Amino acid sequence: MTTQPPTPTDAPMQWLMVSGGETEPADLRLYAQLADQETEHRTDTGEAWFIGITRVFTGCSDPRADLERLATSWFENSGLAPLLAQVDAEAQAVTFWKALEVAEPTEAIQLTDEGITRAIEHPNLGGGVPRAGFSVEVIAEREIDDQR
Repeated sequence: MTTQPPTPTDAPMQWLMVSGGETEPADLRLYAQLADQETEHRTDTGEAWFIGITRVFTGCSDPRADLERLATSWFENSGLAPLLAQVDAEAQAVTFWKALEVAEPTEAIQLTDEGITRAIEHPNLGGGVPRAGFSVEVIAEREIDDQR
């Protein structure tokens, strides 16, 4: 997928990427939850669904560079203004995170998945992206608030 030289072997194999773009308050709360921190952007409603969809991309010639490009495309091309992506070069996977304030978790999953599809099929990635499996994690923000 890339023609860049391979990444040095001493580079980290897992890392969190954060968008530098506009951020929605629910995404800031998601970041605080993932970082296990309190934030000033808490609300009393706690109505967001925190969606993490992990996609495995097998066959990357340089997993670090290829997965970083996929995460960057998530930020730039998903149409969702996401804040976070977790990259695991060893597993050749990216977890695309998005907080959405919608009524049902199935709607949040669908919207997130549609954004991922737009991102990974974007022409700036230079052709087809090899894919394998995926998993979905759903966290109801109101359940987090109830536990505090």
